[in-house]
Amino acid sequence: MTLPESPQTSPLSEASPSSLEEIFATSPLERTDAEWLATVVALRSMREKWKSDELNGAKRAAAPKKGPLKAAPKELSLDDLGL
Repeated sequence: MTLPESPQTSPLSEASPSSLEEIFATSPLERTDAEWLATVVALRSMREKWKSDELNGAKRAAAPKKGPLKAAPKELSLDDLGL
């Protein structure tokens, strides 16, 4: 895992399906102490940046609005499955 390039880089820009695949493809037992240390340092620096941003008034992005939920039928039966 690599450290963020600059403090202005969003931690979410580091996350990608390929980076997740890379992490999950490796066994935790095969990681070196240096790799674990780099991961911990990166996570700690991100946490400190988030904490300082929130103290300075930064707000998290609002969750996207979802459409209205469909009402469930009052009575369900196995016939509804169409089997």
